[in-house]
Amino acid sequence: MLFSFLENSTKNYPKRIAIESKDEEICYEDLYNISLSFGAHINSLVDNDCQVIGILMDKSIDFLISIYGILSVGKAYVPLDESLPPERLEYIVKDGSIDCIISDKKNYELSTKLCKKPVLFDRDNISTKEIPQRAKASPESMAYILYTSGSTGRPKGIMHTQSSAIAFILWAAQYFEVTESDVLSSHAPFHFDLSIFDIFVSAYAGARLSLLPKSISCFPSSLIKYIISKKITVWYSVPYIIVNMFSDENIAKCEFSNLRNIIYAGESLSIDNAKKIKERLPHVSLYNLYGPTETNVITYYEVDNHTWSRQDRQIPIGHCCPYANIKVINDDGKEANIGELGELCVKSDSLMLGYVGVEKTASMDQYYHTGDIVHIDDDGLIVFHGRKDYMTKVNGFRVELGDIENNIRGYPNITDCYAKVDRSNKRDKIIVTIEAASDLCVGNLADYLKKCLPGYMLPDEYILRDKLERNSRGKIVRK
Repeated sequence: MLFSFLENSTKNYPKRIAIESKDEEICYEDLYNISLSFGAHINSLVDNDCQVIGILMDKSIDFLISIYGILSVGKAYVPLDESLPPERLEYIVKDGSIDCIISDKKNYELSTKLCKKPVLFDRDNISTKEIPQRAKASPESMAYILYTSGSTGRPKGIMHTQSSAIAFILWAAQYFEVTESDVLSSHAPFHFDLSIFDIFVSAYAGARLSLLPKSISCFPSSLIKYIISKKITVWYSVPYIIVNMFSDENIAKCEFSNLRNIIYAGESLSIDNAKKIKERLPHVSLYNLYGPTETNVITYYEVDNHTWSRQDRQIPIGHCCPYANIKVINDDGKEANIGELGELCVKSDSLMLGYVGVEKTASMDQYYHTGDIVHIDDDGLIVFHGRKDYMTKVNGFRVELGDIENNIRGYPNITDCYAKVDRSNKRDKIIVTIEAASDLCVGNLADYLKKCLPGYMLPDEYILRDKLERNSRGKIVRK
């Protein structure tokens, strides 16, 4: 199970550094012993029927000790986003029946208001003289709950089991050939699903996990220096961060001899930006991973020189992972033909247990409807078009806003964009907000889109921004 990754790496590499942060580092043996002791301490404070423990603290080695401590006693962890408004945190704690929250000094007062049993993490008071036995979790045991935005306007808790997480982690570690000599970045917050790769693939392989300081997480030049100084070999983040980093003018002067894999997920990356990255880092492999939080990663694609010649100017989400099966279902409820748009549905060992508070959800024997619109091309690659809920009617025509966005992203020097429909007048208007260089010529972009889109899908208004607003997960805030 997940804790056994740490256990095995401790046996094989006891003195190897497991995690490093800005101020300290910890070896596998110490991480294992402290986590076991802390888990036993937490277990002594809660009732037997308490199955989930919240964690509210800054990203740190202490946060990871808390995660492993919780897993060591067969319970599930719930990483809480400290940047959320108190009312939203209150809803999550109540919805998840979280009676106990582990916090640092900064967040302890807040945790006392949120739950019945707040626990202040204090590593100095954790005794490792007598290492307790850990509880054995079953494959069906819940491992963690990640809260994401819900369509109702309320956060929804996505419950993953040991087995649903492990299906993805084992494949990822093997596919990306992660070994004990690797140094993995940890850019994503621990309440974001990208962190599952960071935390557990590194532990499985006995690799080093490098926690990026929050203070530099959005500054390209600082991130580049960090990658070089920490000898990062595997970088994983949302594409927005990657594009900003490797668009930096100083990149040509830098030596990335250790970096071998750049992996992105969460949003689309334009071919133009991908090509720039590959040209500047020809020795580095670039991968696109796809999967909703509900499924973990279910498709993958390596971006290479064949990608540039694609007529649709889109980077595919690629091949189905070996532990998953997919279907593309058209509007008639039938399996779509090659090239036909439809909703991506998946049956996978990596599928969630369900949503918190919802009695019936898809099981591993059923197909989960992702809500994402895709097609399968002639090469058998899956191509993403957008969200089903971005499918709308504009002046009587069916319009996929994701299609508009993907075509705009394919235009040179555009970092990202989003489209929306304004229905405040008699005629619907399509408005696109674009993050791009200030010298972007909107007229040229409009002419380019006339060659890509039907007339009824052409934007009526273009808004240029230096930066689009993004949430703590790095995703665009659509206004």
